[in-house]
Amino acid sequence: MALEYITTDGESFLLPLFSLYKIRYLYAPAHPKFNDSLQPVMEAIGKILSSRKEATFLIVENEFIFEGNPQFRTLPRLREFTEIFSRFHIQRFTFFPGITKEEIISFINLLTSKPEKIKEQYGFEGIPQAFHLSHILLERLPTTTGTSDVLSEYSSLHHKFSMLPSSLRKEYSDLYHNISTFISEISKGEGGDLTILSKQIDQSIKDIYDLADDFTDCFITKKMQFGDFDHEINVCLLTLGFARWLKMDLSSIQILCMSALLHDLGKMFLPETMRDKMEETLTPEETKSYWQHPLWGAEYLMTLENAPPLVITVCYEHHVGYDKSGFPALPKDIQPCFGSLLVSMVERYERLIRTDMVSRELGECKKELSHFRGLTFEPRIFDLFFSYIQTIE
Repeated sequence: MALEYITTDGESFLLPLFSLYKIRYLYAPAHPKFNDSLQPVMEAIGKILSSRKEATFLIVENEFIFEGNPQFRTLPRLREFTEIFSRFHIQRFTFFPGITKEEIISFINLLTSKPEKIKEQYGFEGIPQAFHLSHILLERLPTTTGTSDVLSEYSSLHHKFSMLPSSLRKEYSDLYHNISTFISEISKGEGGDLTILSKQIDQSIKDIYDLADDFTDCFITKKMQFGDFDHEINVCLLTLGFARWLKMDLSSIQILCMSALLHDLGKMFLPETMRDKMEETLTPEETKSYWQHPLWGAEYLMTLENAPPLVITVCYEHHVGYDKSGFPALPKDIQPCFGSLLVSMVERYERLIRTDMVSRELGECKKELSHFRGLTFEPRIFDLFFSYIQTIE
């Protein structure tokens, strides 16, 4: 069927994608004939994304749905393509701007793989990382109930973060997935691979770097409460925005953001009932344990290979305070480092705003925290941080 018979953008993409899928069984990606089939796919998805922030395809009762419209109504045989996705129980797939040829090739490699092998090697949640699908989001439904509950944690997070712009939503999902996987490994006694997490964070910071102010604006105007790790990720991305505004270099920002993401790692060693409590609501006995979490986190990080010194230091010092009146105690001749003081400023702001302890109005929040300027907060960092927030509001 010639392309002139295709009437929708969705069909103009799905048809060459199906052809590429079939070609893959005959030729390797390096073969010229495979590359010839790849080019129309890239042109079609490029056209779609040139006027959209994302392109989402649904599969309902063996039909592709794009922007509310069934596809291939005049080409019923091509609906058979849905069966390929059904083998992986994929119900929805979304493409984002910036998608590369390599990602399309990986996507095709996935579709031509054996589902049993993929499940055994990676699990559905591991597909985005294993196949490097940075700009493709896959979602699936339970095969037994047929309901619209999303199985994949990676995908369900994408839904949770629907208040965010699509580009931010994906990167926030990536960070959430990566940190939750890392913490899960720790809780299972598997050690946690800091080298992998570090690379993932560095890539996420690169991807979201130019959108940092958009996230800060979204944080100020919306209630950012998603789950277990929202505090850590919010602090990480607010730190990115602030550090970028301070014109710090990218490598310094990346290590500072990693420090921000892991600053509360020690809470993993607290009882679950305590982890989400505000410090003001703890009992005296709980407070004693809570005061140990910076030490526990830093000690754990020191057991991992290649743990950056700044990450360990911020984890240990983020509750110390500029005047050293916090915890744990520092020797008289040692002052908290700049990174610890910056993360301390950001994390207190984040907690107050996210939990609605104070008004989101800049003046109200600054007034509330100004009582601690020169005490908990280093004065210059305090002033600069609220100058940054003012540029966003």
